[in-house]
Amino acid sequence: MTALPPAAIATIVAAAIGVVGVIVGAALVHSRETKRDRASAIMQHVEILQTRLRDSETRQASMQGEIDRLWTARRADAVLIRAQGDHIDVLEAHIWARREPPPPARPQGA
Repeated sequence: MTALPPAAIATIVAAAIGVVGVIVGAALVHSRETKRDRASAIMQHVEILQTRLRDSETRQASMQGEIDRLWTARRADAVLIRAQGDHIDVLEAHIWARREPPPPARPQGA
C-alpha cells in the first residue's frame, strides 16, 4: 500500500473537520430552534390560560351579580309573604270579633 502525500492527508483532515463542523453547527441551530419553538409554545399556552382566567373572572362577577339580585328578590318576597300573613291575622281577628263589614283594608303592597 502506498502512503498518501502529506497534502492529501491535510485535505482529508480539513474536509473531515468541515463535515463535523457542519453537523455540530446544524445540531446547535436545531437545538436553538427547538428551544425557541418550545418557548413560543409555552408563551402561547400562558396567553390561553390568562384569557381563560379573565373569562372565568368575568363569569364569576356576573354570577355574583345574579346571586345578589336573587337574594334581594328573595328578601322582598319574604317581606311580602310576612305582610300577607299579618293581614290574614288581622282579617281572622276581625271575623272572630264578629265585627261588621267592611274588613280592614289590605296593607300597601300586600
